[in-house]
Amino acid sequence: MTASLHDEARSRPVVTARFSVWRAAAVCGVVALITAAGCAVSGNQVSSLPSRYEIESDDLVLRSDLKIKSNDPLFVELKQIRDNLTTILELPAPNRPVVIHLFGDDQRYRAYMRARHPNLPARRAFFIGTPTELGVYAHWSPNVGED
Repeated sequence: MTASLHDEARSRPVVTARFSVWRAAAVCGVVALITAAGCAVSGNQVSSLPSRYEIESDDLVLRSDLKIKSNDPLFVELKQIRDNLTTILELPAPNRPVVIHLFGDDQRYRAYMRARHPNLPARRAFFIGTPTELGVYAHWSPNVGED
């Protein structure tokens, strides 16, 4: 009986050592997952479209980092331009919405464009048509109305 107690006492440090190695590996794995998740989240924030505020009027949508009201002169002018172009050029009603993605600043806009459209040259604004939307990408600046 003493031999079995002695053997059991000897096996405990091995079990404890194995448990410590397993626990250390688990902690390292959890830290790696948290770090990777943090990188993914911060990367998505930089390369995400503005979505904090949205104004919609017919087939014109403005998504912005900044609060802009539907009666703001910028939005009113955008609607007038859309209507004038359709009338003057005798265009049919669009089958896709025109979505204006207005970034709060130049830095966030450029980070998005580099991440999502790396082959495009540096410009203050872009118009990019896809099968689902006609997109305008710009940032808030003194030239935002022109862009």
